[in-house]
Amino acid sequence: MVWFDPRLEVIYRPRGSWQALAKQFFKTGIWRGSLTRENPGQSAVRYWVPPMLVLSLIFVFPLWFYLGAIAVVAIAAKGLGSRSKLWLMVVLPTMHLCWGAGFWLGLIRGAK
Repeated sequence: MVWFDPRLEVIYRPRGSWQALAKQFFKTGIWRGSLTRENPGQSAVRYWVPPMLVLSLIFVFPLWFYLGAIAVVAIAAKGLGSRSKLWLMVVLPTMHLCWGAGFWLGLIRGAK
């Protein structure tokens, strides 16, 4: 159950480096994979998208195909300057691939 309470506050602190972002998403992927391992019927389809992306990049699509698609998305993004678009081309693959790889590890071994 989820509820809204206007007294609750959330503070988000962006990661200070690319490595910290990669580590955050890898750990989050492990956690989600472990939850899926414990309760496979409770795993929404959207949680399988990054792990399936990782598999498809290994077995089906070349990495350049995915990175090209990310570049198209970043270039088409409205309201972003050139620097932000370049960072988007780094951050999106980092988030997707680290989360997806972490998910498989968590699914296989749990959140050890």
